[in-house]
Amino acid sequence: MLKRIGLFVILLSFFLVISQTTASVYAEGGWYGKHTSVMDVKLAGLNVRSGPGTSYPIIAQVSKGEDLVRYCPTTPNGCSPVGADGQEWLRNYYPDGNIGYYANAALGWIAWYSSDGGLSNKNYNYTQTAKVNRTSYLYTGDCPNLNSRKQTYDSPGEYQPAYDSELSASVCNPNAWRVRNYDITDYGFANGWNLNAE
Repeated sequence: MLKRIGLFVILLSFFLVISQTTASVYAEGGWYGKHTSVMDVKLAGLNVRSGPGTSYPIIAQVSKGEDLVRYCPTTPNGCSPVGADGQEWLRNYYPDGNIGYYANAALGWIAWYSSDGGLSNKNYNYTQTAKVNRTSYLYTGDCPNLNSRKQTYDSPGEYQPAYDSELSASVCNPNAWRVRNYDITDYGFANGWNLNAE
């Protein structure tokens, strides 16, 4: 009898550990995990700085039509803009062709708007669709990397509309963009490096 109770306790403990591990991984990523904005640059030669403000050095520049993925850590106020030099600054992943994907090595602060004659113009905007640059497959998994590739794909020149009201990416993987396929029969995560937000 004691052997059965001991075996039951061991099995119960094992299943509790497994279920807790699975729940924490699922909460971090997956379709219902936290996601962040993908934005389209509207200004040519937009400076990327090492900190929020013009006193910080320029570390890169992005061009009109390039895409940014908003950095949004899971800490309180992780996505909040920082005010400096009369502007709001957001931390974003920016494209770096030397890396070939959105990564922490290409992360910087970019002014969200510029003032011109008293009018505020956004330097980059939210988007609702993405144009396919290279063949784009859909995946069911997003973290830590795209995984479980589906048979569904779209060809260059086609569009993948945002799954949500605006184009977004997973917080745990800025390359995992939440989209629908071209004819809106399927949805999943697509590699943002193969897309152009519009």
